[in-house]
Amino acid sequence: MLQHAAHRAARQQQLVPGPGQYLYTKSVDAYLDTPVVDRASFSAMIPHVRETWLGPDGGRARESSGAPVFLSAKDRQAWIAAGRPPLGHVPSDEVALPP
Repeated sequence: MLQHAAHRAARQQQLVPGPGQYLYTKSVDAYLDTPVVDRASFSAMIPHVRETWLGPDGGRARESSGAPVFLSAKDRQAWIAAGRPPLGHVPSDEVALPP
């Protein structure tokens, strides 16, 4: 199935933005973060969003992380006991992408 999709995608006409146009993509995913603080660990799923705008002269990207979703009440309590350290990526805005 994936090979079929890849072959179809390879046969499609390449999208090339003109002056003042941009190709926009948005991806939404989540990843597991399991930090260890003072020999205690906790796990949480971290939602992540990345948006890109690509134009003929380069582009921009924006990334952000959402609120953590702890795998259990024990994980949340361990995070609180560790002083609620930040989880996820630091949001980035307007990161320049090369052409």
